Amino acid sequence: MQLRIGWSPASAWLVRHTLRVRKLLISVALSLIVAAGAGAAFGGEAGKRSASLRLAGGTPVKLRGAGFVSGERVRIRVVSGARSKTRTAYANSAGRFVASFPTIPFDRCNGFAAEAVGSRGSAARLKLPMPLCPPTL
Repeated sequence: MQLRIGWSPASAWLVRHTLRVRKLLISVALSLIVAAGAGAAFGGEAGKRSASLRLAGGTPVKLRGAGFVSGERVRIRVVSGARSKTRTAYANSAGRFVASFPTIPFDRCNGFAAEAVGSRGSAARLKLPMPLCPPTL
């Protein structure tokens, strides 16, 4: 039997162990890369954007939406006090839309909320906090 200097059965075990750990780490890293790629592929355009909704005018109530998918059909629902109204709009090529609600009064004292939900998964909400309003006489 030939004896190598610096080589023992214990060091051979360490080398095999290190190779197994490297293979495991490489397979885990590849799995994470594949999973991230699959998530991006299935996320679509709606997953990349952050839709927003803001009040553009109070009389009549006018809402501006942004960050929706281009050409997406958006259902907008407004609730002001005890009244509510639903409208449909289409996002332009930049992902924006404007919707007007002339029959809904803007009454912040009774609460105001709006929601826009797109046909391709985009969604945005707007809820204005109720201020301390004086009681009506």
